[in-house]
Amino acid sequence: MPIVSRSPLIAVLGSSGTVGTELMRLLAQRHCSVRAVLRQPARAVAPPLPGQPARVTSVVADHASEPQLARAFAGADA
Repeated sequence: MPIVSRSPLIAVLGSSGTVGTELMRLLAQRHCSVRAVLRQPARAVAPPLPGQPARVTSVVADHASEPQLARAFAGADA
């Protein structure tokens, strides 16, 4: 059975800000899967453009809520 490697999943707080947006773009270019952790659902990441891989997803979590952050980071490599 061949070994199938998956791209690392990186969760990013502050993903809708200037630095976070650039960080997510760079991680996606390096074939990482990125999970944007957002406080406001209205700032959710847009779906990928046609022909682009779906490497960026988003999840809403209150940054002061330990249970919500635990769910947001579940399964992330970093």
